[in-house]
Amino acid sequence: MNNKTKRIIWIILGILPSLLLAMSAIMKFMRGEEVVKGFTAMGMEQYLPVFATIEVICLITFWYPKTHKLGLLLVTAYLGGAMATELAHGKAPFMPALMIALFWISAFIKDGRTFLQVQQS
Repeated sequence: MNNKTKRIIWIILGILPSLLLAMSAIMKFMRGEEVVKGFTAMGMEQYLPVFATIEVICLITFWYPKTHKLGLLLVTAYLGGAMATELAHGKAPFMPALMIALFWISAFIKDGRTFLQVQQS
């Protein structure tokens, strides 16, 4: 696979979960009815702006080239927390798990050295 193809796949796989996370942040900042209802049921409505800010910070660090690896870790930690919260409230954590997978696959396609040790000759 040539570099142009890798870049296109990386961008597509990175944009899909990024758009979902950005939309989530916007809905939290705007206090969308469904979001408020869901967070109220979990007893966390007062933290909506905090969660939205964290999502924006995760996205910025993921897409800024110099902090891409840090962003990947932040996104993973945030979405891992979302998975744990959903499991604790009896819901299936399908969406956060899918988003984590897409973020990690896109990061691997961008630079496999993030995950694999490169042998020095």
